[in-house]
Amino acid sequence: MHIKPMLDPSWKKPLSREAQAYLAGRMVDKAPFLREDLFTYQGSKGEYILIPWVVNGVDAYYQLNDYKKIGSLKYIFPKNSHKLVYGLDNIDLSWPYVIVFEGVYDSLFVKNAVAVGTKSLSDRQERLIRERYPGHRICLSFDNDKPGLDSTAKTIERNEDVLFFKWFDNGTSEKDINEKVMSAKDPLLFSSPRSLEKRILTPLQMKMWLIQAHGY
Repeated sequence: MHIKPMLDPSWKKPLSREAQAYLAGRMVDKAPFLREDLFTYQGSKGEYILIPWVVNGVDAYYQLNDYKKIGSLKYIFPKNSHKLVYGLDNIDLSWPYVIVFEGVYDSLFVKNAVAVGTKSLSDRQERLIRERYPGHRICLSFDNDKPGLDSTAKTIERNEDVLFFKWFDNGTSEKDINEKVMSAKDPLLFSSPRSLEKRILTPLQMKMWLIQAHGY
């Protein structure tokens, strides 16, 4: 697949002190699977954190983190362009799972994790993963909130050939992996393959848990 660069190199400025402090507060600076550098982007309305999405070694897509709350959206994506898959170049071939998250920051704390920037895996994104890693199983991991659980239930009903990574339990209050890592103060909480495998469920297992825990 031929990938064209989307980022203008001049946009990529070294992280400001404020951006560094924000990322440190979210423990992103200690994330075990952070492979690509993050940058500061100076837009017309203010400063953002620039997150390149590298595919085949190319800055093929990107998103902006409005960490200063300049506008109404926390994350901003390019307009009129299909989302690709963040982290696609960084999969360990020796571990046969690709764990799919919505958010980039969540994916940085989990082995073989990628991010898709949305609450569902598009056909195009799924094709990118399967073509690149045909021997791996896709494990979806949506947020621990109603929209995330709804997306999980809908995916199960569509009978898609995926597994599920359930990082939360009945009493988990944190919405996502990043919040859980911050709460535990442990950036390595989800880095062990053996530990992760215990939380990988089949669609039937995930459906039974949703019924028992949330009445789906």
